[in-house]
Amino acid sequence: MTWRGLVSRVARVQVVVAVLAVPSIEAAQANQADFQARFDRALAVFNSPRQPESIPQFSQLIDDLRSLRSRSNDQTTLLARALQYRAQARENVGQSADADADLRLIRDVAPAFRLTDPGLSSSLVNRFNAMVGQNAQQPQPTRTRATGTASGRKPLFVSGGYQYVHFTDCDDCNQSKGGYFDIAGDILPYVSWAGEVSGSSSDFSFMFFGAGARFHPAAFTRLVPYGQVLFGGVRESFDGFSESKGAMHLSGAVDYLLNTKWGVRGGLTYMKAFESGGGFGVIRIAVGVTAIVR
Repeated sequence: MTWRGLVSRVARVQVVVAVLAVPSIEAAQANQADFQARFDRALAVFNSPRQPESIPQFSQLIDDLRSLRSRSNDQTTLLARALQYRAQARENVGQSADADADLRLIRDVAPAFRLTDPGLSSSLVNRFNAMVGQNAQQPQPTRTRATGTASGRKPLFVSGGYQYVHFTDCDDCNQSKGGYFDIAGDILPYVSWAGEVSGSSSDFSFMFFGAGARFHPAAFTRLVPYGQVLFGGVRESFDGFSESKGAMHLSGAVDYLLNTKWGVRGGLTYMKAFESGGGFGVIRIAVGVTAIVR
């Protein structure tokens, strides 16, 4: 065979390999989309009153992912996430030994994976951390969504809803028409920056605006309690007259996570407005909807 003939044959082989590779890539992408869709359906059942029914759904997905001759990073992450939710569902129906077996399997198939998704109990997270020695050897978990690798992206908690305001020095000054909007993002595992704008009205209008720090657990569970302190100001308006004062805002609340993106909130606030005569106090009850933006 001549040199020119050899080169020609090699070129033809490369073309054939490239053509055959295209459907393989497309098939892999289709498989990933199917696995993700099955995971999303199982997670929806997990987050519903029919949670035990998610166990066989996660089990079939786990078996299919484990049967792959080779897994991509995304498929390995999806396998670990399915295992963590099956472990939680098993824990909730009293199958603690099976839940621990799932935790050990996560450690084996995805050593870098950490349990930080919402919907997981603190006892399950702590047992897994003890298995991998995270408390002694790894940084504390951040409130980022688990991806199987370290991620710099941190979630923002954005919330808005209704508020009822009571003025402590005025029995007839309650305001039932009001609302709030706030946002918070992690600085450290246990601390977030936070900002809020809120207002209410009756015979006069009352608005607060401020920023400060929010304190919360480092890891997600279905219940995410927090306490916060904000500093800013209040503005009162009445018959064309308005006045601004400095204010401090102390509050506590709980976000109940319905899924990985949405939750509901209930909270209680004490606010102190400062003025030369001593100022006044405000008690606020708030309920609203929380969105987790990643």
